[in-house]
This record gives sequence, C-alpha cells and structure tokens, in this order.
Amino acid sequence: SIDDINDLTNKLETILKKDDILILSGSASSSIDTNIYEKLSKIAYLKQSKAILDADGELLANGLKGPISVLKPNKYELCAYFNIPLDTDNNTLLKLSKSLLNENLKLIVLSLGENGSFFITKNEIYKVDKIDTTIVSTVGAGDAMVAGIAYGLHNNLSLVDTIKISTACATASIKKEIGKPINLDEINKIKPLVKYYKL
Repeated sequence: SIDDINDLTNKLETILKKDDILILSGSASSSIDTNIYEKLSKIAYLKQSKAILDADGELLANGLKGPISVLKPNKYELCAYFNIPLDTDNNTLLKLSKSLLNENLKLIVLSLGENGSFFITKNEIYKVDKIDTTIVSTVGAGDAMVAGIAYGLHNNLSLVDTIKISTACATASIKKEIGKPINLDEINKIKPLVKYYKL
C-alpha cells in the first residue's frame, strides 16, 4: 500500500548510511508504482549508499533511471529491456550492456544461466564459466550471487575477488534445497574452482 511504501522510504532515510548496500530485487505488487526502485535508489544515493538492481520489466527499465551502482540482469531480462531476440549473440549483448554504464553504474553482471556469466565494467569484461556440480534447486541462486556481489562491493574487493565470491555463493546455493542456508566454509571451498578469463 501507499502507507507501506511511505513507511519503507522513511525507514531507509533513517537507517541508511555511507557505504551501505541497498539491494533492489524482485517483483512488486501491481498496486505499487513501477518507479519504486528508482525512488529508493535516489534515497541510497543521497545517503552515500550504493544500490544493486536485480529486477525485470518496467521495474528494471525505471530502476535504471536512478543512480544504480550495480545491475544484475539475466539474458532474458536484458533482451526484453532492449526488445531484441533471445538468441542475440554475446558480442551484441556485451556492447548493449556497456552502453548502460555511466558515472554511477560501474558494474553489470549478466547471468547466462547454465552458460555462466559476464562481469562488465567500463574497462574490463570477464567471462565466468559455470561450475559443474550437482543441481538440487536453482531457486535463490541469483539472490545468492547478488549477496556475493554486495559483499564484494561493501568490502571494496577487486573485480576478480568479487567474481570468485559471488560465483561461489551462487554455486553453493544450487547445491541446496530451497530455503537451506549456505555457509562461509562452503563458499571458501568453491572459490578456487571458479574459472574466469578476461576478454
């Protein structure tokens, strides 16, 4: 409801502080304006916090109008945003992704599902391979990756270290049943298995 949104914005204005990470993720009720993530990212920006956007459709399109620091779309979401076919080649996807980067948006993590991911900045692009493992559930894997990205952002990790921890988080997640938490020991065991290369 409008009251709930007002309560949320007031709370964020109170609790957010410099270098905090605000994750703007998921769908929203049809009663909520699709520019909600844009509004919340502006609050984060004014508080010198950073916002990570992981959404689709109008929430993604409008969210990008705000001062987002990191965007994590999957291939379907990115193709829908640019209104291009799902079988668009990777070079085109990378070019379009780079076109979104700006003075605030420094990193785009493009998830390709079973084909791994791309980590895209102004000066660097890394292709990250999927780790072969037993898949129990893919539910929450994207959220786990976002958590790893947030950790890297908050702790000023290098891009490579952020790649390792976020990919390890996602991999640990798919080995678990829905709702089962992952722990740091599992993540640290997976990190050395992460394969990536610079394009």
